[in-house]
Amino acid sequence: MGSLPAVSPLAMLEDRPSIAVLPFTNMSDDREQEFLADGMTEDVITGLSLSRSLFVIARNSTFSYKGKAPNIRDVGREMGVRYVLEGSVRRIGESLRVTAQLVDARNGVHVWAQALDRRLDEIFKIQDEITGGIVAALTAHLTHAVTPEVARARPESLDAWQLCQRARVHFLSRFDAASRRTAEVLLRRAVKKDPKYAVAWVYLGCMVAWRWIVEPGTDATANRDEAREYIERAVRLAPGDPDVLAFQGNFAIITGQPNDAVPYLQQALHLNPNEVAYRMFLARALAYVARPVEALEEMEAVLRLSPRDPLAPNYAFQMAQIHFSLGGYAEAEDWARRSLAGNARSSRVALILGEALAAQGQVEGAHQAVQEALRITPEISLASQEYILRNLGLDEALLADRLKYLAIAWPSDLN
Repeated sequence: MGSLPAVSPLAMLEDRPSIAVLPFTNMSDDREQEFLADGMTEDVITGLSLSRSLFVIARNSTFSYKGKAPNIRDVGREMGVRYVLEGSVRRIGESLRVTAQLVDARNGVHVWAQALDRRLDEIFKIQDEITGGIVAALTAHLTHAVTPEVARARPESLDAWQLCQRARVHFLSRFDAASRRTAEVLLRRAVKKDPKYAVAWVYLGCMVAWRWIVEPGTDATANRDEAREYIERAVRLAPGDPDVLAFQGNFAIITGQPNDAVPYLQQALHLNPNEVAYRMFLARALAYVARPVEALEEMEAVLRLSPRDPLAPNYAFQMAQIHFSLGGYAEAEDWARRSLAGNARSSRVALILGEALAAQGQVEGAHQAVQEALRITPEISLASQEYILRNLGLDEALLADRLKYLAIAWPSDLN
């Protein structure tokens, strides 16, 4: 797959109608239907994101308003957008009522509204009607064409769709061993309910592939072979779905082939330029292959797309790695400390902090950072971390730096 023409990520975010989608309210008496409302919100955001004519705030930021009744003008100001969508979902038996209204955050004027009564098994048609109405309302005044509809992988099972939504949100919130295991369980249930659901298969492949990084002692070869089987199944089912493309790229990163990952992720972003996860994956791949300036641009776009994100500590960790690859060790230290302040249970962040401190000659502080990493994850060792770095496909010069400063940071009595 060839690379797409380079376009500045930040330039792609400017001069487009901007919108934030608030979490849809669950109006059902059954609180178990919360995932139905959340899943509806998630898919409406994705549907809107597929239009290159719109700038769409990421799910993680808008979900910070869940359970609240924010002032629309405040949301517009805090998210930096002109339009806000709010809606509700009510399930009664096998029937579903969905309402949605689009508001101009500058003056509170209603731009568009819709109320739909459908059968539960028509949920994806409802999502398409809502996103189509909004795109039409917001792009009617634009002279350029709306992106043609992307071939998305739709599940046949509502249960599989909800399980997949839960798994993705759960894992992306922490990126650790426990979250990976929980996500894997949910995804295995999803593919059992719907064996043709490509997105569930590609997520499952990445969850399995991730084991060797977050669970020391894993048989990496067998692990990757199993994961590759799931990825290839997803690609056969839906080769043009942006999630399948992006997580195919993520799989390449996890298995030490970051150069191969870049074109997959560029293609996914061509289809969906508003998806934060795709940009974060691409930033990681670019940093690994000695393209840190481009990686930094991608992460700056992530921070603009999701300004109020509970995953901010993970973004800060990525920024720490990028600044380290740029030779900005003080900046890497600063971002690592920000990440730890938001997520104190991450050994990976503590280790990059240790490397950044060692690179600045602060050996005692580096030792303390490694000891913190060991308190969080006692089973890691210098050998296991060197093994991970050697097998991530890092640029040779970056790999040499990472290994050098990791060795300095590691206390000699713990080797």
